[in-house]
Amino acid sequence: MASSGSVLRWGVLGTAGIATKNLCSIAEANNAVCVAVASRDKARAEKFATDNGNIPTAYGSYDELLDDESIDAVYIPLPTGVRKEWVLKAAAKGKHVLCEKPCGCSTRDLDEMIEALRSRNLVFMDGVMFMHHDRLAKAKEVLQNGDVGPRPTRVVSAFSFPANEDFFATNIRAGASTEPMGCLGDLGWYCIRISLWAFDYETPMEVAMMTHQTVNDVPVDVTVSMLASSTSDIFSASLRCSTLGVSHNHKWLPHFIYFLWRLWDGG
Repeated sequence: MASSGSVLRWGVLGTAGIATKNLCSIAEANNAVCVAVASRDKARAEKFATDNGNIPTAYGSYDELLDDESIDAVYIPLPTGVRKEWVLKAAAKGKHVLCEKPCGCSTRDLDEMIEALRSRNLVFMDGVMFMHHDRLAKAKEVLQNGDVGPRPTRVVSAFSFPANEDFFATNIRAGASTEPMGCLGDLGWYCIRISLWAFDYETPMEVAMMTHQTVNDVPVDVTVSMLASSTSDIFSASLRCSTLGVSHNHKWLPHFIYFLWRLWDGG
């Protein structure tokens, strides 16, 4: 991997819509620059490069980008079903990796990906942006110092949106080969992550999931429950996620939004 001084040189594998948001962040950083994008269709890569700040180089294959020794790190917004393959290839080429969520289809796959980068002294990071925001650190401080009462032992969360027929017919997030965990991987990831965060990452003793409906052989409406414990507390969490736009009817939600807003507002 080429040394680029204090500026990290990024390449992007794929032209997914989510990549445009992260490219904005790279553009606003004073220590990073995107120098290349790759697609299986070079014309698509060239259009993406033009539409996103005139990225200097557009490749017609992912392998070509990984072979570029001037690139220090790669952002991988490819479908979940193929992420492991390209994370391992990036590691073999000496690239640091920022990977969209969920990073893999199983803990075994994720362990293999992490070890591939760790063994080469490379950085691996997932793309769950809210986990790296100062607001969440402030929320943890408020919860731990007792400002809002005892440490929480119960988390209820939900994440859904009403997908249309076109989404289920064409979107990679609705296909068994591209997003095998369906709405659990696409949406439930956030609910699980915030629950574990609230419980200081105590490993759940029990996890159960009920699939209410599937489309294209992937879950599109699920309920999950988790139970964990520490030396002094028992923690429980339940979540609902769906791409059917189900009504969660959580009366606490406006209060939670107000709590986050007050943290953001400095109050």
